[in-house]
Amino acid sequence: MKLRYQPPSGGPSQLLEQTLRTPVQSLDADFRFAAAVAEFGMLLRQSPHRGQASYAGVLAAAPSAKAVS
Repeated sequence: MKLRYQPPSGGPSQLLEQTLRTPVQSLDADFRFAAAVAEFGMLLRQSPHRGQASYAGVLAAAPSAKAVS
């Protein structure tokens, strides 16, 4: 997984890379929800890094990550 972020104060963006050895389907609900939120944000901003992201993908991923109270 690659994550690029920019500090709120500005400056150059930072890249974090981590190899995931767990299938995406078995990741916890919080992680899946965060991924859906990030995908949605990239789509809203029309990020050049959105790759194959789609609104349909966000809609498919978010409900499976919804926490049960």
